[in-house]
Amino acid sequence: MAAIVVRIRRIPRGSVQTYGGIDPEAPRLVGRVLATTHQDLPWHRVVRADGSLSQGQRQRELLVEEGVPMRGDRVDMKLARRKHLSEKETVAWREATQAQSILRRSRSVRVATARRAVSTPPSKSP
Repeated sequence: MAAIVVRIRRIPRGSVQTYGGIDPEAPRLVGRVLATTHQDLPWHRVVRADGSLSQGQRQRELLVEEGVPMRGDRVDMKLARRKHLSEKETVAWREATQAQSILRRSRSVRVATARRAVSTPPSKSP
């Protein structure tokens, strides 16, 4: 449990981490540590994987105060995770995201072409 406390303390101001990001093997234990510890921890920086907040309005207020990007009542996880990256890491992330987008589009084109080929009846020869 000491390792969990250390990881929570290392979350920089203006950033967030998910329960599973703190301890992938035991995300529920992270919640238990936060609920039962009497230590002064930045509890508000720990959010669910989808960016939703477990502690409601008070948690949202603290995150907004720190400049964490929000989308409605949730943390914008794409922006919040990127926020603490270096410029080099941000460029690498952007390039990887663009590559994934290109792959998705090319797959969509292949699937659409295959569907047209299957749904088009063969033409009759005279």
